[in-house]
Amino acid sequence: MNRNPEDRSGAPSGGPLSDLYRSASRETPPSALDAEILARAEAPVTSRRRARRWAVPLSLAATVVIAVGVGLRIMDERGSDPAELMLAREAEAPRESSAQTAPKAAEERVAAPAAEPPAVADAARARTAVGENETKVAAKERQDRYAAARMEESAQKGEAARALVAPAATQAEALPAVLAVRVTGGPGAYEFQVTVRSPDTGCDRYADWWEVVSEDGRLLYRHVLAHSHVDEQPFTRSGGPVPIGADTVVWVRAHLNTGGYGRALRGSPARGFAAVVPPAGFGAGVETEGPKPSGCDF
Repeated sequence: MNRNPEDRSGAPSGGPLSDLYRSASRETPPSALDAEILARAEAPVTSRRRARRWAVPLSLAATVVIAVGVGLRIMDERGSDPAELMLAREAEAPRESSAQTAPKAAEERVAAPAAEPPAVADAARARTAVGENETKVAAKERQDRYAAARMEESAQKGEAARALVAPAATQAEALPAVLAVRVTGGPGAYEFQVTVRSPDTGCDRYADWWEVVSEDGRLLYRHVLAHSHVDEQPFTRSGGPVPIGADTVVWVRAHLNTGGYGRALRGSPARGFAAVVPPAGFGAGVETEGPKPSGCDF
């Protein structure tokens, strides 16, 4: 049996047998499946047709906008001087740069306080130095005034003290003073050597005795002086015996013939003697007791 080379289905290509075969074949898809296939096949074709419908108008509109912009730019550049355009571009660049750096500079100025100009700082330092000098001068003046006031106060006190002491000193100088006492011998019979300084001028004024007085103001011993000692100052005279014990405390003093006692020494044979101011009115009653001088030789 001969086959058609183009017939690849394996069925007879002609003749009654082929016709019989075709008429007996019932291999077709269902109608619903066939309709679904056809609908899906037509959908992409419809979408592509719509896209193609708007592509051309949009492309033309974009081309027109670009062409108009380029044309306007060319017309603007042709109407301007190239040198001016270059200067304009150069000026634009610094403005853009300054616009970018201006906020940063402002932030730095806010963050960092502005430094004082040198002249202001120098003036401030000068004012400070002047103020310190004025303070030192004022303090020195206060110290000087205080020192002067203290000196004046001291001088006034000194004058007052001298005014009080001067009469006493004058009075003391006008009276005989016992300067030293030396004791020899033993208890109950001590020998006293007494050194006296007196303002003797002659028989009209001279130290006429020295004496030993007990603590209660009683006269224990008196040594009478028979003449003045104008040319012998101070002078020392001995007397005794003095009836006291070694620890008996006594006063030794000298008398002026015109009246009054001067500086006295107080002590005992065992402990020695020292200058002490006697109480007021001490031993005043013994001045009238004896012995007393019967006259003055010179």
